[in-house]
Amino acid sequence: MSHQTLAEVEAAEFINLKVSVRILAEAVYRSGGLAGHSYGPVTALAGIRTHQRFVEQLRTQYPTAEVQNELSLQTTEQLDTARVSLSGRCDAVVIEHDRILVVEAKSYLGLPENLPPDGERVHWAQSLLYAALYVRLYQPVKPVHAVLAYVAVDTGETLFLNRQVHVAGLDEFLSNSLQVWSKLALSARDWVQQRDATGKKVRFPYPDLREGQKRLMKEVVGAARHRLSLFACAPTGIGKTMAVLYPAVKALSHHYIDRIFYLTSMTSTRLAAEKACADLRNAGMKLRSVTLTAKEKICPQPEHFCDNRICPLALHYYDNLPQALNELLTVEAVTEEVLREAAQRHKVCPFELALDLSLYADVVIGDYNYAFDPRVRLVRFFGNEEEHDLLLVDEAHNLPDRAREMFTARVSWQDIRETAAAVKGRFAPLDLSLRILMSYCEKAANGLATEDTAIETLEKSVRAGDVMLSAGFRAIRSRPASLNSLINRVTVDCRTLIDMGSDLPQRRLVLDTYFSLLFFLKVSEEYAESAYVTTYTSEASHDLEISLLCLDSADFLWQQIENKHAVVFFSATLHPMSYYQSITVGREASQSTECLELPSPFPSENLLLMRNTQLSTLFKDRTATVQSIARQAALAVTQKVGNYLVFVPSYSYLKMFRSLFQHELANSAPRSERPPIKMLIQKQKMTDLEKNAFLQAFSTYGNSTLVGVAVIGGQFSEGIDLVGEQLSGVVIIGVGLPQLSPEREIQRQYFGEKLGAGFEFAYQYPGFNRVQQAAGRVIRSEQDRGFVLLIDERYGRPDYESLFPVDWSPHNVNDEQDLQAELKDFFG
Repeated sequence: MSHQTLAEVEAAEFINLKVSVRILAEAVYRSGGLAGHSYGPVTALAGIRTHQRFVEQLRTQYPTAEVQNELSLQTTEQLDTARVSLSGRCDAVVIEHDRILVVEAKSYLGLPENLPPDGERVHWAQSLLYAALYVRLYQPVKPVHAVLAYVAVDTGETLFLNRQVHVAGLDEFLSNSLQVWSKLALSARDWVQQRDATGKKVRFPYPDLREGQKRLMKEVVGAARHRLSLFACAPTGIGKTMAVLYPAVKALSHHYIDRIFYLTSMTSTRLAAEKACADLRNAGMKLRSVTLTAKEKICPQPEHFCDNRICPLALHYYDNLPQALNELLTVEAVTEEVLREAAQRHKVCPFELALDLSLYADVVIGDYNYAFDPRVRLVRFFGNEEEHDLLLVDEAHNLPDRAREMFTARVSWQDIRETAAAVKGRFAPLDLSLRILMSYCEKAANGLATEDTAIETLEKSVRAGDVMLSAGFRAIRSRPASLNSLINRVTVDCRTLIDMGSDLPQRRLVLDTYFSLLFFLKVSEEYAESAYVTTYTSEASHDLEISLLCLDSADFLWQQIENKHAVVFFSATLHPMSYYQSITVGREASQSTECLELPSPFPSENLLLMRNTQLSTLFKDRTATVQSIARQAALAVTQKVGNYLVFVPSYSYLKMFRSLFQHELANSAPRSERPPIKMLIQKQKMTDLEKNAFLQAFSTYGNSTLVGVAVIGGQFSEGIDLVGEQLSGVVIIGVGLPQLSPEREIQRQYFGEKLGAGFEFAYQYPGFNRVQQAAGRVIRSEQDRGFVLLIDERYGRPDYESLFPVDWSPHNVNDEQDLQAELKDFFG
């Protein structure tokens, strides 16, 4: 593939502003609060099916008319000096012999009496805008009617609202709508011109380009320009945050993309993205960034959390929104703190304010789920075919596990019981449907307490031989049809109770359960195919959780980005690359992606990588080898005063290892000849305060030795920066394999059947990523020096050696003498 260089990008031309009908209608005609009317929500699949059924209904209702659906309409309007393209897809147009109906259809759930009798203002605006676009494009001589149709998902019953409109009136309505919008449009135009002018001129904000940065920047430009997916393995220290953001803003300034999304799963990388944006501004670029923060974290009214009927920040949200937007559009770095303060001043919800403001942002910084999670993904961007954004996915090795969780749905028996108690006596049909659902859960929990397969007694289409069985665990490959039917009944009754306006004392609990059940149905209908199993899990408490467990989210992720957005998946540990391509976008789709592996920018002599392949950490060998391993680890961390981390395979191993390691440390040298040694132990459940205290201890160094012992794959293996003398070495015991579990074994079977690499995909590759992450804690800057000691016989096998990054050249240390000699030579 031929990529354009940064210099070649400079020749691109300015492109006019664009807005969709939906966004225009919402920006101009929304009013009141966030509560709105009591109907909805509708899943995407249910909406598609309802729309298809509605179009067929129109064809039956108007047998002699021509019925067009999903009709693309567009016009361009001159606003002062700005040209704005307005476009959208009209749900249906009915052309009769004496009139034309332009129809905007809205699917809904709930009672028809809860519909707004005259239609919602913003919905009418959409219908009228489509009618105006149709008239401009086709200039019909027949009378035109704007029609608003509310279509019930359950019954197909439709409420038609009809307005005959005049051509001149329609055109005036469109122009007036754009004029009202023009204040933001002109502000956006002025901003875009400033951004583009400064973006084309801005120089790389740091004095020197690090090795590998230039090559990565060239590939990012190519991905943005040609709307490709790029996998980039960029080692720590290469400066990957700026190496992806700098070419991204260049592509943005030339309108190859509409917006940049910097997606990350960790606070540290979010802060790095905010700092990189600030550095670009300091270098002279006009750049507006918005950081999206989880609703629960940013909410200033937790006592009213998301009860839009009473929350003072929701009651008049749309009335107060324009003033809040006008203020924040003068701010270039809209962080969590900025949003909180503005929301308080203008009495608006800070989370919703961030979402509305993001429409005017150049860079949106937030979690993966805003782009990929079917529950919370930003439809305003990722459901809009006119938007062509660049997604920068940081720490991309974490995305597949996160995505599998996004596409997994769960039902909790405890939540069902608590909800039943909260609504008891308020609506008899709901009491009954909840009792039946609870009975299903109780029978499943009782069955899991026995050695019977049990599930075939609940799901009649399942045979006993189809049930995967383990202690407290059952799984089937098919959808749970009987359970789905019961859940559907509960959601219908629960929706009715909510529509009745009941003042529920535990409203949030009821709504959370309702939405969880709706999502369970959504996953079952839209996603649950070969990459899913249905699991029944009962813990020691005899409680029950039923899951639609996603084993492989690659196809779902690819569907969301293919031919829609440019994506750069980047991380220091995307190795082996073929594995991460397969589990992120799928093996077939990976053939159309680009990949780039860059070497470490640091001097190789700064890292001493050692391996001891004489000791086994296999479960059957652990008791026999733990004493020798503790001795090796103690020897490694006592050759030089410093701070060290020792990673062990599991908490059960930690219990066995801890006292032996303490003993070896105490006997490593005569007490009078060595400085004191302090040991920190990771607890299984640590609060943020305890975690911060653990890490803060590493900020002191030089006078005594500190050794932290942690479980590999936990909160201290990744996303922490211990620079310079804060960390002198890491000992990694074992190969990082995830713990055995029924779910992991099912994943092994799945990838074995699909790709012929079950053990590798379920255990070996995820485990080795943990090893790479732990090893990556040592060298964080050009000045860092330190060692990594790998202890396990498997590190000498060809299948593990093939996983080593290109810059790993391990020194074999077969005994304590070898280890001591290597460290003495390294530390001088």
